[in-house]
Amino acid sequence: MRSWYIFLLLLFLLPCFGHSQSCYDYQCVIRKVQRALAEKDYQAAFDNLESAAAYPESQPVEIAQLRQQLFESIQQEKEQAESERQRAEEAESRVRSTLRIVRRERDRSELLRREAERDGEANRLTALALEIQKENPTISAKLANYAYLLSDRKNPLSAKIRRDQFQDMNTAFLVRHLIGHRNDVNAMTFSPDGQLILTGGEDYTAKLWDRQGRILQHFIGHKDMVTAVTFSPDGALILTGGMDGELILWHKDGTEMLRMKGHDDPISFIVFSKDGHRILCSSRDRTVSLWDTSGQQLMHTPEHSFYIAGIAFGQDPETILSVDINGGFTIWDTSGQIIKYLNMGTGRIFGLDFSPDGHWIMANCDEDRTILWNLDKQLTERIYITPNKQDGEPLRFSADSEHILMLRFNGTVEQWDIWGDKKIYRLGEWKARWTGTCSPDGKWVLKANEDGSVGLWKLDKQQPMHLQGHQTPIFSAAVSSDGKYVVSGDATGNILLWDTHGNLLRTFRNEAGVEVQTLAFKPDSHSFVAGSIGGRVNEWNIDGQWLTTYSFPNEEQGEVWSVDFSPDGRQLLVACMRQRAELLRLDTRERGTFSGHLFDVRSVAFSPDGNRVALAGGDGVTRQYDLAGELIAESLIDSLSHAITTTYSPDGQLVLTGYYDGYAILWDREGRAVDTLSGHRLAIWDATFSPDGQWIATASLDRTVKIWDSKGELQATLEGHSDPVRAVEFFLDPDSGELRLLTAGDDQILKIWDMSGQELVQMGGHQGNVNAVAFSPDGEQLLTGSEDGTVKLWDRNGILLHTFDGHERPVKFVAFSPEGNLILSGSLDNTVKLWNTDGQLLHILDQHEYGIKAASFSPDGQQILSGDGSDTLRLWTLDGALIRSFATPFSLSDAAFSPDGRRIVAAGGGGEAIIWNVEGKQLRSFAPRMGPLNTVEFSPDGQSLLLGGRNGHLYLLDDLGEVSWDLAAHEKEIKAADFLPVCENCPYQKGDLIVTAGRDGRVKLWDRRGNELQSVQAHALPVQDIACSPDGQFIMSGSNDHTAVLWPAVAYFFSKYRELTFAEHEAYGLPFDYRQTDNPGLIIEYADKYLHNSIWNAPAELDTAEMVLRYLVDRFGANYQPYLAVPYQKAGDFHFVAGRFRDAISMYNTALQIDPEEEWVKVRLATALVYAGDWESAKAIYDVWEGREWPRRWSVNYHDWDQAFYDNLKKVSPELKAKDPALVQMAQSYLLGIMSER
Repeated sequence: MRSWYIFLLLLFLLPCFGHSQSCYDYQCVIRKVQRALAEKDYQAAFDNLESAAAYPESQPVEIAQLRQQLFESIQQEKEQAESERQRAEEAESRVRSTLRIVRRERDRSELLRREAERDGEANRLTALALEIQKENPTISAKLANYAYLLSDRKNPLSAKIRRDQFQDMNTAFLVRHLIGHRNDVNAMTFSPDGQLILTGGEDYTAKLWDRQGRILQHFIGHKDMVTAVTFSPDGALILTGGMDGELILWHKDGTEMLRMKGHDDPISFIVFSKDGHRILCSSRDRTVSLWDTSGQQLMHTPEHSFYIAGIAFGQDPETILSVDINGGFTIWDTSGQIIKYLNMGTGRIFGLDFSPDGHWIMANCDEDRTILWNLDKQLTERIYITPNKQDGEPLRFSADSEHILMLRFNGTVEQWDIWGDKKIYRLGEWKARWTGTCSPDGKWVLKANEDGSVGLWKLDKQQPMHLQGHQTPIFSAAVSSDGKYVVSGDATGNILLWDTHGNLLRTFRNEAGVEVQTLAFKPDSHSFVAGSIGGRVNEWNIDGQWLTTYSFPNEEQGEVWSVDFSPDGRQLLVACMRQRAELLRLDTRERGTFSGHLFDVRSVAFSPDGNRVALAGGDGVTRQYDLAGELIAESLIDSLSHAITTTYSPDGQLVLTGYYDGYAILWDREGRAVDTLSGHRLAIWDATFSPDGQWIATASLDRTVKIWDSKGELQATLEGHSDPVRAVEFFLDPDSGELRLLTAGDDQILKIWDMSGQELVQMGGHQGNVNAVAFSPDGEQLLTGSEDGTVKLWDRNGILLHTFDGHERPVKFVAFSPEGNLILSGSLDNTVKLWNTDGQLLHILDQHEYGIKAASFSPDGQQILSGDGSDTLRLWTLDGALIRSFATPFSLSDAAFSPDGRRIVAAGGGGEAIIWNVEGKQLRSFAPRMGPLNTVEFSPDGQSLLLGGRNGHLYLLDDLGEVSWDLAAHEKEIKAADFLPVCENCPYQKGDLIVTAGRDGRVKLWDRRGNELQSVQAHALPVQDIACSPDGQFIMSGSNDHTAVLWPAVAYFFSKYRELTFAEHEAYGLPFDYRQTDNPGLIIEYADKYLHNSIWNAPAELDTAEMVLRYLVDRFGANYQPYLAVPYQKAGDFHFVAGRFRDAISMYNTALQIDPEEEWVKVRLATALVYAGDWESAKAIYDVWEGREWPRRWSVNYHDWDQAFYDNLKKVSPELKAKDPALVQMAQSYLLGIMSER
């Protein structure tokens, strides 16, 4: 048995001996090495090789060979592993690449899908625009514009519809809707300055608006609809007349001053006397009454035979004029006695207006006649035939009495001068509302809409636009009080007068080229003064005439630091002397002095009432004096900072002083500090209040302007200037009435901003000659290149979008790529640069040895052509790779691609020209002895060449090189020439018109036969380049006067007023975001949608309406608070119907807290209280309103409040269970008892 176990043990160990038996000789170890190599056990092979080498009989050569074999095996294994890894990575890379392709295709498909959706939507809107084009051209144009932009400016039909509007110089554009009345609007007028709008409606209210459509004030007090509204001549008072026969005189802030009751029938017309002290009123009772503004009735006429068509004060203020609808004309004295009566012979009158100068009456009469009646001669001066005239079409004279506007129900405004010349402006569908009016300047129109809104329209025209500015830092700027003009002065004594659209009107020169530290307009806006050296102040009028010089000599003959006119314009306050300021009375030249400062007086200001002045000095003290020179208040600061600027608030209660340490302090009239405005890092150089006193702006050397509210809270920081800002001033835009901010500084640029911080206008461009100009392919952007080495990108409104800095020498050529996404610039620094429109430099083409004379994109946008001032022309890829060079035997002046992009032409030298194909083969050369050339262009069909010569001649060559015509086009050399692109619907074909620009400063338009069609003295200095907009509408010229000017070549460009109402968004299926509009009326419209839907889904819809209306109130102020009451009232209705009476009571009370004027909610509140079992509270409401007349604006179904309470109780569904049903019966009996007693 034991032997058996030994046998099994040996059998088990036998394999082990076969594999791991120890070797005792060299050959055995070598075999183990070979076996390990074969099994790729490289560690074992290495170990055994080391053992084999230790044997005395080892063979070095054999071991070396095995070592080499081991190394090669390991290396091979590594290479194989690396190869496997690479194959795996390649496979993974292929998978990733495939995934990228899949994702890219998926994204591309999604983009194509979205683009198809956009194109489909653009086509839908374009079709709608086309459908309504005749009926409503304004909405048609807006829809077409929406479609045009939606299609990324690729939809040709929408572009055509837009251009149809471009060409119509007499199209009126809807600026915005005034939404806020809860019923139809019956009466409307503009304020005397045209900045405010007053409306009266069937909701028993009048409302005051600005031209941005914001409600400034509600006037609530009439017992019936408001039928007449007007302003006092100074705009401070408001008068309303109602269906209730009452007149109410209001202050503009909404305060009711007095009521006048002299008529039983509705008021029809109301008029202030010119001095604003008396009021004239007519009524449907056919009488006229006269009142003073204290409420005393001065006169009441007997009844006229017919209804009154119009009333006015006579030129003699003691006479009153009235006209009835049958043409009866009566002159009354102020006691009500008839001085004269006659029949005007007009027949039936349907509407009339008296001219403001008192000389004319214009009347709409029967038989399609409009009569101009001379009040001086008391006879008909002129009869205008107005076909298809309808009854009630409003007539309004302009403020100058030279024009009258007739608002036609066919959707047009006819503008006549009094001698019969007529222009027609299309407004679109009128929808038969009889209420409309025009602004005093005749540029704005109001018309009532059927939905209770009012449309504000502008009769707009666009003038040539200039891009230009100062060449040295601007030290001072001021805005005229009427908001029309800006004057700016710089470090070299240049004074520029601009309009507030950015157009330079005139240039003035301060004496001796001395820097202009201070400027001020006279209050009448007709002239301004500028401080000069030696204590002198020069005055010019805005027409460019020097008027006078005021001298304030002192021992040092220093500069004038600050000037200010008194509010009446009769006194001038000047700071130019050490430690004092001087007051000059302009009529008597008497002088007064204000002294007390330890250092220079740096800033002076009159108070708004003209009775005080404020002086801020280098000693940091602000002092207030009366005009006799007595010190009234002294404001000291703790630090030693210099005071640099000071001004009064519009109400005269505060003085604002800016300091060198970067803060400003508000002081009261007693000199006490009210608030400190901290935030600037460097000195505050200027500070100003807004006209309404609600805003403060500070300009600083830290390059920023900060806007603060009247409480001193920072609201915004404007960071658009690249250098210190030295001037800031608020003003009201004379066209829109919107608040604007002017800023100017060391970057030589003036900017105009809106209150959202958006830059609207930049009055400052290049600091050198404008050598090159170009339009983007869509015509929406402009490009200018200058001697100053910069390229500037502008939008169509003249707003600077980007400045491209990078060239070291003057820029001579600029161009857009055909797609409009790339920009090319060529310079005398021997380089051509390729940019994107964001200002990123993409490539520099720098192989030229001389300054660039030509640079352009190929028509397909894939290649770039450039030529330098020697004899070299080069063709490049967009990546900057040189394709080939072309050598010319002459000095190059210009080069261009053919329209098909297959040929290139170069011109120069003594009049030579060469044409190549793009492969480099010369096709033709010309040497027609024309003299040196400046410019060359292919005709649109590619069959002719247009060349401009240095001798002022324009040449047209046919394809054989023959001169078709040689035209002496300009007195001096031609700098640019081009074919004008075709304007759709214009009476010419492609290539028919040619535009040229010369060194004589003129831009001329020619036909193909060489006839001069138009010549404009575009610039006083040579024109360097011109460009035509792709639609043929505009020509842009660049000149040595540092400006580029945009000219309307055929018509005026599309109006900026493109806002669609919310209802139009809904009607045409367009998205609407209430947070993106600046028109509060559109937000009210949007909220109304949810209020109307709340009957179906009350909680969600009312929550949305409340959110929207809270946003309205937060954004536009407390004047919109009443609209927030409506969701709470509707929520109360919802809770009441659901039987949640206590919740209903809470909602009704909240509505009344928000808008106490909506007292009709108390009817529902009283009913809810009864159903909730609270008889005492309900009875208290009943008793307060017992027997009172029910206002018809809420319902015509009730006679008095008691009936309303009773009917509301009776209307409640019998399914709704009151807490105490008997109490409901008791309430009904109580109300019946009250009514039966009457």
